[in-house]
Amino acid sequence: MGIEDGMTLYAGCVPTDGSTPRAQAVAAGLVSRWRALGMPLAGLGGIVVTPACGMAGLTAPGARDVQQLCIDTAKELTEHDLD
Repeated sequence: MGIEDGMTLYAGCVPTDGSTPRAQAVAAGLVSRWRALGMPLAGLGGIVVTPACGMAGLTAPGARDVQQLCIDTAKELTEHDLD
């Protein structure tokens, strides 16, 4: 069973190393990999965007920033034309 069969993909793609990429850049990386797998773009809305690693070492504001970037990236995947 895989994502083709409806399994949810949790994509650990938002950096927790202190870097601050834009949501559009994170989403573009996901789209690129998704296309490389030959998956239909319509399926991107089913991806759960998560941090790339743990957040235990982050400050509270840093952890909030990472979580907000996860939210913003997910919105990019569902609200914008990705073609």
